[in-house]
Amino acid sequence: MNDDLYENANYCSKVFFSWIDVLFKKRRAKGTIELNDLSKIPSNLHSSNLIDKLEINWSNQLSLLEITRKTIQWKMIFLGICLLIKEIFNISQPLLLIFLMDYFHPCSQMSLWKAWSFAISMILVAFLSSFLFNQAYYHLLKLSLEMRIAYQGLIFRKILRLSSFQLNEVNSGKITNLLSNDACQIEMALLFFHHLWLSPIEIILIVYFFWYFIKSLSLIAIGYTVLLLLIQMLFSRIFLHYQNQILQKTDERIKIMSEIIKSMRIIKMYTWQIPMENQIHRIRKNELIQYGYRLIYESIQLIFQQTYIVLTFYMIYSLMWFFDMEFNPKFFALASCLLSYMRTPIVEFFSIAIKAFVNYLAAQKRIQNFLLLDEIYREKQIISSSIEENRSINVYCNLKNAQWSKDSPFCVDSIVTDELIQRTIREKFQQSTVLTVAHRLRTIIDNQRILVLHHGRLVEFDTPKNLLSNPNSYFSSLVEQTGPLESKFLRDFVFQN
Repeated sequence: MNDDLYENANYCSKVFFSWIDVLFKKRRAKGTIELNDLSKIPSNLHSSNLIDKLEINWSNQLSLLEITRKTIQWKMIFLGICLLIKEIFNISQPLLLIFLMDYFHPCSQMSLWKAWSFAISMILVAFLSSFLFNQAYYHLLKLSLEMRIAYQGLIFRKILRLSSFQLNEVNSGKITNLLSNDACQIEMALLFFHHLWLSPIEIILIVYFFWYFIKSLSLIAIGYTVLLLLIQMLFSRIFLHYQNQILQKTDERIKIMSEIIKSMRIIKMYTWQIPMENQIHRIRKNELIQYGYRLIYESIQLIFQQTYIVLTFYMIYSLMWFFDMEFNPKFFALASCLLSYMRTPIVEFFSIAIKAFVNYLAAQKRIQNFLLLDEIYREKQIISSSIEENRSINVYCNLKNAQWSKDSPFCVDSIVTDELIQRTIREKFQQSTVLTVAHRLRTIIDNQRILVLHHGRLVEFDTPKNLLSNPNSYFSSLVEQTGPLESKFLRDFVFQN
């Protein structure tokens, strides 16, 4: 791969995004961009950095929403200030236009230089607004993508540390749903999060200007805008309800599909294809019904959004005609600009922000429940010994703490099984050659030799100490993928023993 194009670009190129012109030129010359044509990922954008931060915060605070806030709060605050300045620039554009319109009035006393100053100010404000918009959303989109990858990495590391019991309980369909659906909700939530607090501020500013120009008639625009916001909040609770229903139906369908695929031979042997097909159709039908209900409310919400400007103007002009009020071109210019501006960021973006945040709340709850599943820490959590007496094995356990799930009996069998097996192998087969195939590194970290396979081919074969001494070895990368806490334990175990 080439050197990082972004890091090597100058400041002007970064601001106007011209640093990607190199890729466009290669595409035009070669016809296809190869992997080697892309630049290397900068060290500050490596996913492991953000995953490590989330994992460290998670060990101190068992709330996914809270650790996300701690991890990115200062970046979000800075981007929020940039977007607030951009919105102020947007609102100031129609005001400058009204001041400029006074110059073209027949009885205007405005000087030429003052008119030019208003015109130049409009151009500068538009440029600064566009500049802040592009820069803020570029960094906001980059941050949201980083957090999505970090969530997926956090789930992946949790899978590697799950206990044997939980591995049997959690099906592959649920894990796929967590990685492909739930972890992606943080992306949209962060992208539109600032509109949850920017929209009320923008409404207050716009209401002030409406009141300044048309006094009591501004109550129509104010009342209708507030009504729309209340409807959006009501719909957010409805969307949350249907989103939870959809996720439950989806999990049920994926779980049954996984069970059917695993038991395909038995199903064919007993000719259960038709009953199973009917079962899947029934679950899928219930899932689509929930989608349909949600789409009905989204359609109603879309009608309010698209008719916002027309209905507001219709109500204002109807009352102006009814009370025989004079039509003011300044008001028309201001109202049309402000209402057009309000529809996109306030009405549309605010509704998208509510739906995205509601979907994220439902998704993060599911991810958090998954992250709270039991893990296996054999050497730290349990001390057991086996003694052979009268041809029987007795197991003594020293548990510092124990707990059991609600509505399920407490059992230590699954806790001691792995330790008993590993200790028995080490004691009874000391004079034998033992080949161990394991998916947990703790199981084989104390072996004399470790053989690493990649895509069915031998890539490394050496002692654990020699493999970990080489930071570029494939085994070292596998240890690092287990997370900062687990990798530290594995390395300490190897180098201290």
